Amino acid sequence: MAALKDLSPAAKGVENRVTDRISFKVQVDYSAVGGTSTEPAENLSTTGMFIHTVSPLEVGDAVTVSFLMPGTSMGLILPARVKWVNAFDRGGRKSGMGLEFTAMDEKKKRALATVIARIRDRGAA
Repeated sequence: MAALKDLSPAAKGVENRVTDRISFKVQVDYSAVGGTSTEPAENLSTTGMFIHTVSPLEVGDAVTVSFLMPGTSMGLILPARVKWVNAFDRGGRKSGMGLEFTAMDEKKKRALATVIARIRDRGAA
């Protein structure tokens, strides 16, 4: 594994987010070529999520994430790729990885947007 360095937008002093995110504190299963892990998510948007982990994957790695949407019995399984990593906890930022969802069909996009709106309206995740 290559040496990790902080590639997060915050480390570069850039904010590239194009969609609003919500606090989203649930356990997320994710699988990549090296196996499957379960880690806590920190936030969620219609285009991606942040997963807190001390062992982030490499930028560009393909992953599949699965989680239960709070307040529902609906689970989502979404393809994603690692967009950026925080290699270390520092400066108030947690170590982990930003995932960008890929190849989502319209049904999954609508389901995710609906649940995000409900969580935002409720004010809790």
